[in-house]
Amino acid sequence: MLKERLTSAALMIAVFLSAILVGGRVLSLTILLGVFICLYEAFSFSFQGNRNTTLILATAGILPSIGWLTCGLETACLAAMAGLVVVFGMTLWKIEKGEPADNLDAAVPMLSSIYAWIAGYGTCLLVAISQIEDSSKIIWFVTVVALSDTGAYFAGRSFGRNRLAPTVSPGKTIEGSVGGFFLAIVGGLTLAEFAGLQLGYGKIALLCAAISMMTQLGDLVQSMFKRAYDVKDSGNWIPGHGGLLDRVDGLLIASPLLLFLLS
Repeated sequence: MLKERLTSAALMIAVFLSAILVGGRVLSLTILLGVFICLYEAFSFSFQGNRNTTLILATAGILPSIGWLTCGLETACLAAMAGLVVVFGMTLWKIEKGEPADNLDAAVPMLSSIYAWIAGYGTCLLVAISQIEDSSKIIWFVTVVALSDTGAYFAGRSFGRNRLAPTVSPGKTIEGSVGGFFLAIVGGLTLAEFAGLQLGYGKIALLCAAISMMTQLGDLVQSMFKRAYDVKDSGNWIPGHGGLLDRVDGLLIASPLLLFLLS
C-alpha cells in the first residue's frame, strides 16, 4: 500500500513539476483541468450515478477560472455568479425530483460550499500563479504543502493517539497535526534560499505554519464533505490515494497564501 502510494505521488509530482517549469498557459491549463476534476469528484458525492448533471456542475465551477484566463477579473466575477445560478438551479432540480426530506437542509449549503471552495480557491490559485514569474516560489509553496501532508501522515501513523476531530475525521490525530507543522516549517526554512525568499527566518516559519494550518483545514473540509455523503474517497483513479481532490484539498485552501509571496 505504501509503495503504491509513493509511486502515485511521484508520478503526480513529476506531472505538476513539469507544468510549473514550462509555466505560462501550460501551467494555467493544467490547474484548470485539475480544478475541473476536483469539482467533478466533489459533485459526484451528491449526484451519484448522474454523470451528465455532474459534468454540468463541474463545468459551471470552472467558469470563473476561464473568465479570468480569457478576459480578466471582472469577467471572472460575472462567470462566478453564472456558475452559482447553475449550482442552485441543479440543487432545486434535485430537490424537486424527490430528494429525501432529511437531506434537504444540507443540500443547498453543501453544494454551494463545494462550489465556493473549489471554484473560488482554484481561481485564486490561477490568479496567484499568473503573477509569479519565478517558478522556484511555486515549487517552494507546493513543497511546503506536500511536506505538511507527509509529516501529518507519518507522524499520525507512528505516534497518533489523540484524535484531532473525531466526528469529522476519526483517523486524524493531534500528533499527526504537530508532525505536519514541524515538517512544513523545517522543510520551508531549509528550502527558503532556493526560492529566494527574503522575509527573515521568523516570518518564513510563520508563513510555513500558516500554509500547514490551511492545508490541514483543507483536509478536514474534504473529510466533512465525504462524511456528509458517506463516501470514503473522492475517486478511485489514483492508486493509494483515491481521487485528485483527496490530494489537493489542502493546496486549494492554502492557495491565497501564494499571494502573500508577491507582497
